[in-house]
Amino acid sequence: MTSERRYHLSIDIGASSGRHIVGYVEDGKIILQEVYRFDNSQIVRSGHECWNLTELTRHVLAGIRAVDETQPLYNMRKFNGYTMKKTGR
Repeated sequence: MTSERRYHLSIDIGASSGRHIVGYVEDGKIILQEVYRFDNSQIVRSGHECWNLTELTRHVLAGIRAVDETQPLYNMRKFNGYTMKKTGR
């Protein structure tokens, strides 16, 4: 009996950068592939250093699109609980 391969997307947001990693199991081994990376620089607001949530959101969505556009194997419908509508850019 064969089952459809399941892909999992992890979005790692660190203090200075972030990345999107796709993982799946193949022949009993966990395969991980970094698909998108971005800088996470802080901004200063009211004298405090803060994450730039506007840019973080933009990069998170751009990374999800990159998974779908650069890796046709990773059909977005296969990701658990998340479907992304195609929009004109």
